[in-house]
Amino acid sequence: MSERGFNRVAGELRKQIITGHLAQGDRLPSEAELSAQYSVSRSTIREALRVLESQNLIVTTRGASGGSWINHPNRDEIAGYLETGFKLMTLALDMPSVEALLEVRAIVEVPAAQLAAQRRTDEQIEQLAESIRSHKPSAESHSVHRSFHGIIFEAANNALLHTVSQPIFAVVDERFARDKAPPEMWEEVARFHEEIFEAVRDQDSKAAGELMREHLAQLTTAYLAMTRTSIREEASMHSSSN
Repeated sequence: MSERGFNRVAGELRKQIITGHLAQGDRLPSEAELSAQYSVSRSTIREALRVLESQNLIVTTRGASGGSWINHPNRDEIAGYLETGFKLMTLALDMPSVEALLEVRAIVEVPAAQLAAQRRTDEQIEQLAESIRSHKPSAESHSVHRSFHGIIFEAANNALLHTVSQPIFAVVDERFARDKAPPEMWEEVARFHEEIFEAVRDQDSKAAGELMREHLAQLTTAYLAMTRTSIREEASMHSSSN
């Protein structure tokens, strides 16, 4: 069986799926029919189908009435693929800098805050308010702070913007040990979140975007300080061990 062969078949079927020529729920031809269509062995077809199934692009069932049907991954699955690819990319690039990570966050979060101010619902305003009430000036409330940003993306009502943000957050979350953050950082985070909330609540799109930009600049400064602290501690431990 040729690796090149099954990759070619998988690639051609994938192209038909993502261009809409094969729609959600469509049944693929049988292995024998695909084998004849692409002039490859049935084992090559089976391997190509396994590739597509691993990407959640098809669902395959076995048995007399079995077959393969087109499946469209949901938003969380797509975000998972992006997260895996993004993490592998950061490893290949020897991990991007703090500034690079926060620049990318600004690219997606500033317009998200602006859109949230324009499109938010009363229910989302209440969710943001509850997040604000749950804030604590410590790393223990990181999940609350993180959920605040998630609600902003939901309120922006742009599924693509929300999806591409998740792998960025995942890398940032893994990069920093927030237990090293000073209490004043969390106090600043809480203050910015409250001001962003007020701008979104009041449907002040310009203020929401500007405040989000300032908030991310504040995080950049804090994360750089945390990084320097970690480097000093690691150097000290290495020196002590020698």
